[in-house]
Amino acid sequence: MVVARFGDGDPVGVGALKPADDATAEVRRMYVRPAARGLGVGRAILAQLVADTR
Repeated sequence: MVVARFGDGDPVGVGALKPADDATAEVRRMYVRPAARGLGVGRAILAQLVADTR
């Protein structure tokens, strides 16, 4: 699970992976608060999930 936070520490987004098998996983529960949308938070969460999967 990845939690994105802004400078004040408040969480603004979250994403998680669900393993399907040893070689496959799917992104689950990805959410970015409306106030943080358009700032690249979702892209950063997804990039971190992919990096963690590898």
